[in-house]
Order: sequence, then structure tokens, then C-alpha cells
Amino acid sequence: MDCDFGRSLQPHLLEAVALDADGNELGRASQRVNVPRAQAEVRILLERDQEGRPSAASVIYDSALARKVKRVMMRLDGLPLVGDEKDHFVLPEYDPGFIHILSAEITFGGQLSAGTQLSFGGLYGSDIQTDLTAVPVVTANDRPRTRATFENVLVAGGKACKVVAVENHGVQIFVVQQAGALPRLHRLARMLDSRNLAGFPRHLLVDGASRDPTEDLLHVVTTEPELISAGARQIILFPSSGPLTLNRRSMPWVVTHARVPRAPKAREHIADAAASAILTAAATTSPRAVLLVLADEQGDVGMFRPHEVREYASAMRVPLFVWSVSGASRAGEWGSCVDVSSPKEMLVAAQQLLTSVRRQNIVWVEGSHLPNHIQVRDSQSGFSFPKDAGQALNLMEPEPK
Repeated sequence: MDCDFGRSLQPHLLEAVALDADGNELGRASQRVNVPRAQAEVRILLERDQEGRPSAASVIYDSALARKVKRVMMRLDGLPLVGDEKDHFVLPEYDPGFIHILSAEITFGGQLSAGTQLSFGGLYGSDIQTDLTAVPVVTANDRPRTRATFENVLVAGGKACKVVAVENHGVQIFVVQQAGALPRLHRLARMLDSRNLAGFPRHLLVDGASRDPTEDLLHVVTTEPELISAGARQIILFPSSGPLTLNRRSMPWVVTHARVPRAPKAREHIADAAASAILTAAATTSPRAVLLVLADEQGDVGMFRPHEVREYASAMRVPLFVWSVSGASRAGEWGSCVDVSSPKEMLVAAQQLLTSVRRQNIVWVEGSHLPNHIQVRDSQSGFSFPKDAGQALNLMEPEPK
């Protein structure tokens, strides 16, 4: 059976329903399409004390790609826990009267990762809620970033979303660099700091297991796809380098120095890489954004077009920023962009980007929802989702009437 998802790149929920001869439902199965889907399965197993409260946790996982595990992380309310060699984690003291989020993330070789989360305590008591959705919400002012602030703000399917928790940790920026932009980035790197030009800045690499959750991170995504065989399937990945901390160097310094070399005459999939970065960013539980760095020429041989990627970013609630290192104010099909051809202009653009992303609050709501199925109840309430960077900075041209 063929299923037409339309011509645009959008998240979807595909459902198959089995009926008997009388039309009675026998069963159903569902599959999300174009949303973060781990290439590995991760589960959290809770242990309870004599009073029935969660006291420790173990994590089990399996990868279809059979890659070696590099790191196992578990966090309680955003704070890292220390586990043993068997991936067993003892929970610290916590107040059972409040809701707590326990999350696990497994990192495999090749930057492949998968994670899961659950909540307990507060209104759940000793019960466990495993179906949660993280939504980035922007506030128009300095309102308190608490769960009560976001009650009755979001709706899904016409019903109010029950808010479980609100987090606002360090930001994660996913940078896609066009190969043609690398020489100009090198020139900007010399202008910013000519003493440190010896290759990729590995001294800024962060160990996710020990990093401070308030630390800002940057990932560099390649535009060259990597084809991986997983049994009978073939998976296209766009590997990333990092994460790199933004807490020891400015963002312009990191963007210009963290250049990933490309193979000679490599065929670039710029829009596809940007779409992949959006998908990866949407899977994080941090304020997030994708940054596309372009030059003059755009030799893109990918499947998707720039306008499709912009629409996809909006549907996934991931802001997309487009920079030009060539001094242009427009970047072909990508539309309006920010001129970062000088260190001063890049410093200003980076500050605007980080300020915008830091306004995001990660709101956890009950249930499993597609990102574009959750809406703000009142558009005049001062709450909104992260906008396309062109809208946020008033750089986009008005739409024709």
C-alpha cells in the first residue's frame, strides 16, 4: 500500500487500523514519520525502596547498528548522576511532593545517540509517567519560569496540555557549514585569533557525562552524507563533530575555528544536512537552534529544497538561522540571511542568536504529541514557539498579499 505524505517535509503520524467484517476495531498500530526516531532502543528500569518510592535506576539499550557504546548518561531534573560499571544509578535525595524527570541518553560510535525519559513524584505519587513531550516555548518578558507559569498555555487536539515540568539549561547550536564558506571562515578565524589556527579545536570538546547542564554547546554537522548498512536497511546519516563548549571561547571563535575538512570535489547535500540537523536538534531537551553558514555558490545535490527545510524547521519548533560569509543579504533559495563577513558583524549576529535561543523554555507536557500538533492557546498571551530566525530578527520580506 502506498501512502502519500504530500510534497512538503512535515512531521506526520501514520496509523493502521484493523477491522473485522462488521467494522469493529481489532487493533491498531502507529508510526511517527519525519520526527526524531532513535536508531537504538533505550529503557529505564526503576528500583523502589521499602516505601515504594523510586530509589535507583538501571538503563538497558540495544542498537540496530550494533555500534560500540561510548557513553551512558542519566540525569535527574537535569543534573547528572554517577553510575557504576553496570550502568546502575542510585538516585539522590529528592522531595516526593514535586514532579521529577529522570532521563537517560546513550551515545554510540559515529555520534549516534538515543534516549528516553520518565517522570514521578508530585501529582503522580509513586506512579510513573513515561509518555512525555518536550516543547520549546518563548516568553515575551521575564516571567518566572515555573510549571505554574505555563499551565493552560498549550493545547493539543483542542484539550489543554498538562505541564509536568519546565527546564531552561544551556543551549545547543547545530552548525551546518557549506564547503564554499570554509576559506572565508578561515580568514575570519585569522582576524579573530591568528595564534590558534592549528586544526579542529579539540581542547573545547566536552564529555557529556560530566558536563554542567547549564553549559552552552555547539555541534558541527557535515554536508556529506554517510551511508550505513543495518541489516537489510540502509541509513543515511550526516555525522557531526563535537559537542564543543561555548563557555571558554566566544561563539564566533568556535564557528570560525571548528571547520570540518571535506573530500575534494565532494557532492554537498546542504538542505538535507540542515533537515537532519533540525531533526537532531528537536530530539534534545535543551533550548536549540540550527545555524546554516553559506558562501556565494550553492552546489546542492540533495533531495530537499531550502523552502521545504524552512517549513520543516517551523513545524519542528526549531529556529533556523542563515549566515552569509560573503557579505550578501540574501542567499539564493534560502532567502534573507545575516551578513557575517566581518568579525564585528559576526559578533553581533552571534549575540542576537544566543539571546534569542536562551529565551526558550523546555516545557514538558503529558502525552506523546507531534510537535506541530501542540499550539499556544492564546496568540496574544505573550507565549509563542521559536520563530524562523528571519521572522525573529525582522529580516524576512513581507509576504505578498
